[in-house]
Amino acid sequence: MERIRPFWRIMREGHLVKRLISYSIFSGAFLALQKKGDAEVIYTDIEPDVILDVAGEGYYLDINNDGINDIHFFNSSFDFFVSNTPWWSYWTRRDIIAELDHLDIEMAGFKHFQYYFSFYAYYAFALSNESFINEGLNFFNGEKQILAIETYVHSGTLLLNQEGYWFPEQLDHYLGFRLINGSEENFYGWIRCDVKDEGRTLIIKDYAYESQPEHGIVAGDTISYVNIIESLNNFVPVVYSFNNSVFIQMKELTNKTNVNIYNLQGQLIYTEEIFNAINEIELKNYNGLYVIEILAGKNRYVKKIFLN
Repeated sequence: MERIRPFWRIMREGHLVKRLISYSIFSGAFLALQKKGDAEVIYTDIEPDVILDVAGEGYYLDINNDGINDIHFFNSSFDFFVSNTPWWSYWTRRDIIAELDHLDIEMAGFKHFQYYFSFYAYYAFALSNESFINEGLNFFNGEKQILAIETYVHSGTLLLNQEGYWFPEQLDHYLGFRLINGSEENFYGWIRCDVKDEGRTLIIKDYAYESQPEHGIVAGDTISYVNIIESLNNFVPVVYSFNNSVFIQMKELTNKTNVNIYNLQGQLIYTEEIFNAINEIELKNYNGLYVIEILAGKNRYVKKIFLN
């Protein structure tokens, strides 16, 4: 059944579209973290950043490089006029939109029923760094996802409303999305953006998605955070950090157990085979967030740790 196209869809005609080439970057250490069948984050840096600061500019994004555009970002500021009745007019002065090009992609956000026009408006969340993007969020297609919008009536002279989680400005925040394949499996991901100039400018910087279905992703990170994979014996070690030390307590050591620690760029900074039930690893000169991976036979445990 053909989808009904809302009245705003006509505004795509005549848009200037920026088609930029993006590339994926992986370090050898990052690839070493992943095992066949395990979770893996596919990260792409957009270089240079996409900047949409002129009315009518747009950018098509093919997230998984399958030749099908997934999202059309566009800036329709100052170019959208609709006459609804003989005595008043409706003018959207600033309008930053992420338009979903097919039903197999959804974006995390909120929907609101517009009673006057009898349709739902969809507002994409501006997620902060380290937000979890998984089945706990509400995802919608809805075609048009509003980031920032400012609306005037009477030919742009009377302010009607200002809406959107990105209005008037959000820097280094994240759009959460999920891709859906033919088997109805969900692949979660993020897109890092800026909205500036009171909703006039959109900057798209980079994005990533989890290649393992039904596993969430952390906004801004390029490493999988799957706590237990193929765990046969309830493999959940106790792991915590204090200052520059990492403490690991194992319930039992029946297999060869290896500890790997990575930075958030996927580079291996420490590796060791452990033989004790209680272990302390001291990491001098390291500060910030890191990822610890513990491998014991077919069991794998991954956790984020903080060193200072």
